[in-house]
Amino acid sequence: MGDDKSSPCANLIFKKFFILFLVLSSIFSQVFAQKISLVQYPDEVVKGEKFAVKLDIYTEPEDKIFIIASIDGEVSLHEFLLLEDSIFNVELVKLNQFFIPKNHFPNGFFAQKTFIFADTFVHSSALRSYALVMSARTIGEIKIKFLPVKLYLDSLIYDAVGVGKGQLTIKVKSSVEKTAGLCAKFEKEGFIKFNMNEKFTAKNGFTLSFWIKTTLMKGKMITFKSGIDKSFMIVGLKSGNIFFSINNSIGKYEVVLPKFVSDGKWHNIIIGQSDNFLRFYIDGERIDEVLIPNLSQFEINRPSVRVENVLIDEIVLLKGGEAGIVERLSRYFVKADTEVIFLLKFENETVNISGNVSGVESSGVKFVPSSAPICSPEVKISAQLKDNNIIINWEVEDPSFIDRFVVERKVRDELFQPVYQIFPSEQKRYTFVDATAENNAVYYYRVKRVNRNGSIEFSDEVKIGMGLKRDFEIIGNFPNPFNSETRIIYNLFNDTYVKLTVYDIVGREIAILVDGFQSAGRHEISFNLGNVKSNEITSGIYFYKLQTQRGYEIRKMIVIK
Repeated sequence: MGDDKSSPCANLIFKKFFILFLVLSSIFSQVFAQKISLVQYPDEVVKGEKFAVKLDIYTEPEDKIFIIASIDGEVSLHEFLLLEDSIFNVELVKLNQFFIPKNHFPNGFFAQKTFIFADTFVHSSALRSYALVMSARTIGEIKIKFLPVKLYLDSLIYDAVGVGKGQLTIKVKSSVEKTAGLCAKFEKEGFIKFNMNEKFTAKNGFTLSFWIKTTLMKGKMITFKSGIDKSFMIVGLKSGNIFFSINNSIGKYEVVLPKFVSDGKWHNIIIGQSDNFLRFYIDGERIDEVLIPNLSQFEINRPSVRVENVLIDEIVLLKGGEAGIVERLSRYFVKADTEVIFLLKFENETVNISGNVSGVESSGVKFVPSSAPICSPEVKISAQLKDNNIIINWEVEDPSFIDRFVVERKVRDELFQPVYQIFPSEQKRYTFVDATAENNAVYYYRVKRVNRNGSIEFSDEVKIGMGLKRDFEIIGNFPNPFNSETRIIYNLFNDTYVKLTVYDIVGREIAILVDGFQSAGRHEISFNLGNVKSNEITSGIYFYKLQTQRGYEIRKMIVIK
């Protein structure tokens, strides 16, 4: 019994001494080339956040090698993974802080910390891929040097000439420089699920766009699945690379994109389909194009959509696969229009889904600030008539990346002309009063947003003027007076942006009941005092203001407590 208990310990000691012997024996070894073919890594990271470095090494399949990583900078190493044939292999043995004669290796190779990893497996190809997942503990720079060392005839041999290819420098920032709203972070087994209420078909083309940030190496991210005919479409990760898979009557196809995206950095992924071609973009750059025969016949009957695993921001599925949409999708939040099948956002710490969808479910989802390098939502614009003047109001979520606003105006079929320019401040709301507009004319206005990176975005157009009728009618609020709840009823003559706000008698904002686009027709909105802080509501007169793109109207209501 005593021998049985001591055996594992004895084996461990023997293995350590054996590997130490092999390291020391490298002093007497001959040079043999182990070539580093590629190192992929983020240029900069945020202190404390995980990031990953992918290392590709060319060697013979039967070779047994060490990988020595010399790291200059304070880091925490979380995982070291071996990626082979697009699937996970066993995790490598990790041996830290062995004594190695530094004068035997290239000058300047060793730094503050050295990690040694043993890969003693027989591989199916000559190219091996590894991923190191780590985080930085201090700001400044991290410098990493890799040295692959072959285990040969009880000795180690390395290629000193190839060391330069395995050197990299990563800048470490103290914090995120800007945020673009919120994004979704999935806890263990967390997901968002909903149903599309129409058949998804590739007949007219489609475009799928989303932003991801992860160090996950394997897993599904977005799944479209039909419960009727077992057809599916999957976007996920294999060995830290994006894979795309479809399966139905046209066959089963899978594409793995040749770019590592699991480095802990935000990436924009766009998959566009037109005719029988699939085009893949990462960060606005076309990575691959694949011809799939009969792809236009692919369809899923009212699929369910499931999102999971990675840190993800703004997912949009659109009809059509034109290349011109790539520039807009890879830079800006998407404007929901008639071509959007669904748009998934994360605002006000909720799952917001636009489109013809139903049955929204979510579990294990946290909402965290997003540092995705996308601009804030587009300019929200409205117009109103007051004292024979036209007042243009607009607002943005984040003015920090904007260089200037330009208000443009046109009459009938003329071209838009600039009438006002203003440079942004820290405020989010801006106003322009057009006193030059003629009383009986009808005008169109829009706001051009010129960003600091030189890009330009336009707001929606608003139509207004003394010759234009309003696009709504307030019926009233019932009951009035009221002591707990009242219903505000109004008609919209067109689909339009609506903002319904409650104010007290001195003009303080009490509640925003509606702030978004609504369809034409009758609407009833409840105002419940139970949803407002009790110390803000007393008996007396209050006002509600209904505003659309063509004007506004204010009505009075009375509270009796």
